[in-house]
Amino acid sequence: RGYYHYMVNVTALSFNMVANSGRDAAKDSFEYFAVCNDNNNDYMKAKEANFFMGPTLYDTDPDPAKSNLVNRLGEPCNSAAEPCFFLHADMLHESPSCIGI
Repeated sequence: RGYYHYMVNVTALSFNMVANSGRDAAKDSFEYFAVCNDNNNDYMKAKEANFFMGPTLYDTDPDPAKSNLVNRLGEPCNSAAEPCFFLHADMLHESPSCIGI
């Protein structure tokens, strides 16, 4: 679901494995990961590049109240019988061709 926008040509991955860091829990990045993509957002060469792309942040907290996982229709994913996809929590748009994070 949208992998051609925010998960294609991933060139870098960053994650926080430090729990109880002492940071404000509302601002902590534990359970998050981020990726960079070497991509100009051309929908896998199906469209003209629009450069609406950049480093992307994901929240892996499985709490259903957060709705981080969706099915291909964008509905909450709660079945092992269907593929689930992460929704991205944030993206720095208009920063394409990211090769490191």
